[in-house]
Amino acid sequence: MNADRGTFTAALIDATRRAWAAAAAARLRERAPQSLATLGAVGARDATLHFEGLLEHLSVALQFQAPALFHEHVSWMATAFAGRDVPVELLGATLECLREELASRLPSDAIAEVSPLFVEAQKLVRQPPELLQGGLGGDDELVVIARDYMLAALEGRRKEALDIVLGAADRGVPVSALQRDVIGRVQVEVGRMWHRGDMSVVEEHLLSRLSEQVLACLNPRMPRAPRVGRRVLVTGASGDLHDLGLRIVADEFEMAGWDPIFLGASAPADEAARAALDFEVDLVALGAKLSIHVRSAAAMISLVRAEPGTRRVPVIVGGLPFLLVPDLWKRIGADGSAPSAAGAVELGARLVLGK
Repeated sequence: MNADRGTFTAALIDATRRAWAAAAAARLRERAPQSLATLGAVGARDATLHFEGLLEHLSVALQFQAPALFHEHVSWMATAFAGRDVPVELLGATLECLREELASRLPSDAIAEVSPLFVEAQKLVRQPPELLQGGLGGDDELVVIARDYMLAALEGRRKEALDIVLGAADRGVPVSALQRDVIGRVQVEVGRMWHRGDMSVVEEHLLSRLSEQVLACLNPRMPRAPRVGRRVLVTGASGDLHDLGLRIVADEFEMAGWDPIFLGASAPADEAARAALDFEVDLVALGAKLSIHVRSAAAMISLVRAEPGTRRVPVIVGGLPFLLVPDLWKRIGADGSAPSAAGAVELGARLVLGK
């Protein structure tokens, strides 16, 4: 994939995304009128928005020369289709309509950049979808706690759910283990069940809000190392609404003796960059949960680098896109990436404290 052509093609797609998405939806409507109602089963009540989402992921993949970002989204959708008993052939049809529309609109050199991505995407659609396995099986103590907590929460037994986790902390289960292997694992399971259509949005919100309360209750119980005299700004890229993982990252830094400045999810890039300056932080930990958030992460990093007062502040990133594309952090100007909260603390210590 050519970097300049990829950037140029991404810009073309972004400039006309809504119009091209509507045209691709019209192609699908002519080819299979009944398919538009079927898309509603996977949350795409507006076919144009369905195509816009595909185009946005395609554009990001082209801009950062990272086809895996587009292909992961296609695989994600294939699993969502299968989990809701929607024929995955419909996903193949939407991809073909989109490819045809782009082929009729893009210049030849841009088509050369796009076509291989669609060839691989169609291969993914034809494969049996990988239905993610649950992570709450077994009799490990932390798994049992996670399972009991999740069941109590879903049954509306709020106080009992809180007592299950806080009681474990009182018995001496490490707070970091409860954060990572109970709350963290439950949230992964929530995402998996929603993806497969086994959990409603209401149930997802119920569990997520309760998990926020659990983490807040665990905070005063956290063991804290002697303060290292360093501040870390923890925030999510603009548009990324996932903040539980970020809260765990902030708590992990606090337990290691750092002073976290926790902004939570979806902080505007300019405001977050300004906070890095105003709070005189020594490190920025930036999360981007989905591929479409990579751009806003890159924008924030550019703003941090543009300000003389924060130009040399290390920025570390985390999230699925950086697991899919191991060197993506370099492409957006970060100083490294970490796969976990503990990994973020280790990386931050190495970059800032030289440990």
